[in-house]
Amino acid sequence: MPGHAGYLASGSRLGRLLDREQQGDVGLFLMESPEALQAVDEIVKVPGVDAIMLGPFDLAHALGLPGQTTHKVVIEACREISAKARNNGIEIVWTMFSGSRAA
Repeated sequence: MPGHAGYLASGSRLGRLLDREQQGDVGLFLMESPEALQAVDEIVKVPGVDAIMLGPFDLAHALGLPGQTTHKVVIEACREISAKARNNGIEIVWTMFSGSRAA
């Protein structure tokens, strides 16, 4: 994500994370499978994991709900991952393709 830190408020948690990423010092874990969801309690304890990127499109597909990113099962999985990550000081990064769906 080089160059994106300038778009964020100076000193924000995500801004600091992106600044570190530009120096090659960030552990980012992509979660988009049922296996990752089942292992989230262990994943958030791994030293060096600074952020988890949620892939809701791939996660929905892997959960047997292709294209259904707003299905309650997918939403609940993303909430669970997000809560467990944040409770362990890990940032959450989302992939989104539409600003209207992000609201």
